[in-house]
Amino acid sequence: MINNLSLRLSRELSKKGRESDSFIWKPENHYNSNKRKSGVLYIARYGETDDNRLGLLMGRKDIELNKNGIKQAHILGKKAKKLKIDFIISSPMIRAKQTAEIVKSHIHKPTKLDHRLIERDIGVYEGLTRQEVEEKFQKGFNGEMAYNKTPPGGESAQKVKERVFSLIEDIKRKYPNKRILIITHSFVSKMINKYFHPQISADEFF
Repeated sequence: MINNLSLRLSRELSKKGRESDSFIWKPENHYNSNKRKSGVLYIARYGETDDNRLGLLMGRKDIELNKNGIKQAHILGKKAKKLKIDFIISSPMIRAKQTAEIVKSHIHKPTKLDHRLIERDIGVYEGLTRQEVEEKFQKGFNGEMAYNKTPPGGESAQKVKERVFSLIEDIKRKYPNKRILIITHSFVSKMINKYFHPQISADEFF
């Protein structure tokens, strides 16, 4: 049923206590009033890249996973085997697609690529650290500013919202009872969370 897709957030932490570059949102099984099984979305971020390891902001730069990212993708694949996934939908960007291909090697399910899952274009912020962004462009840079202010040469949060929400609506209409693993990027993952929790403010978004 259209309104029965469910999602619950659970983030894995690295050994150092920081958020890992690869995480999965784990929903519970839900059933509608007619006892028919509802659709479920599992949302995973791609594995680590060298730019992630260096703390650089990433948007449309298209790079591969590093060795640790490949390891993370295999761990995700092993966990996904327990989730009874019907198929994978992935961002076509290399780091996400590579993650999806590794997961597919574990679960042996089809993979679809969808351009609406690509990362937000962050314009001139690409390849900078958060500190460099604050020093060069945005004094007092924080989550609310990152959401509300479009990076010079980049994509607005509203544009990301429109394409991501469009994808979720398509999934609800076409695959109302499927268990789907989406592999995408940080900002897009958070926008999917906002679809299911519209009350989230710009400051709470991150």
